[in-house]
Amino acid sequence: MTFNGKEATTSLDICQLFSKKFASVFTDETLSDHHVERAASYTARSGQALSTIHLDATMISRACSKLKSSLNPGPDGIPSKFLKKQIANLISPLQHVFQLSVTSGIFPSCWKLAYMFPVHKKENKHDVSNYRGITSLCAVAKLFELVIMEPLLAHCKAFISTDQHGFTAGRSNRTLPVAV
Repeated sequence: MTFNGKEATTSLDICQLFSKKFASVFTDETLSDHHVERAASYTARSGQALSTIHLDATMISRACSKLKSSLNPGPDGIPSKFLKKQIANLISPLQHVFQLSVTSGIFPSCWKLAYMFPVHKKENKHDVSNYRGITSLCAVAKLFELVIMEPLLAHCKAFISTDQHGFTAGRSNRTLPVAV
């Protein structure tokens, strides 16, 4: 494998090339409290705090049915297929943990872990530059995301412009009005 003129033949050296490639397109930028407060000052207030969102068993069950089935575990060691098969037994503890996360505003650190692996995208398979990184997230974190998405969008909907088309369900650059 090669990257920026360097060649690697051992597994360790190849992994280091991929690490350099992926690190080159990643920034570890941390915003100062001043920048966060300034951005927040331009945000409209609804009067309703997100911590008042109540997550129930039906929401978790519905979200679990949308979870992609996979036997490959993420960093938590839990395959999504296990969650899907055992959801009836897990709803109560998951509901408690998810609600605690929403109420406290704390997302568990262990859910922030991910595995990253390269996937070939084009041309020469021996050039690390022709790969993109794919992450495998914790299954419970993916489930939490699916559970919280609906109430989060409902909460934020009033603040999203009707002109917003990208990253909005049922809209894309093809649904933009044509300028005359």
